[in-house]
Amino acid sequence: MNSSSIKVDSRYIKLASRSTGKVQNSAQPPALAMAPNNQPSLSEKIAIAGSDGYEFLTIKKILYLKADGNYTEIWMEDGSHHYASKCLKNFVPYLEPNNFCRIHSAYLINVTRVKCFQKGGSPSIIMDNGHKLKVSRTGKQVFMNTIKWLV
Repeated sequence: MNSSSIKVDSRYIKLASRSTGKVQNSAQPPALAMAPNNQPSLSEKIAIAGSDGYEFLTIKKILYLKADGNYTEIWMEDGSHHYASKCLKNFVPYLEPNNFCRIHSAYLINVTRVKCFQKGGSPSIIMDNGHKLKVSRTGKQVFMNTIKWLV
């Protein structure tokens, strides 16, 4: 399919085709194949709207997302962080299939980037960048179910 433009929104994705001029709406991100130049496909990235356009972030490089009211703070492996003007829950359907786990109402983590899980009365997770994140009771069960194949 030849796409002349791709606009990404957290609620839907519109693909406009140059040949037909039709717009196709989808509730899920498109599953596009690897680009010929071995760059990550659109399904391996998320788009964050900014004042001057969209910034595409590679999902594997995201450590975790933190809720901040109606905004979401996205922490990357290189230490940078980005703000998205969407609630954390909008990212869950896109990221959970990519090894992400909701450990708290405020956190969605990349399970492959966890350094340490600390049990106890107040469980927490330490990420690769050293940040310590609280884990809720429900989040602990979800996390343990997610990693049960590792232990």
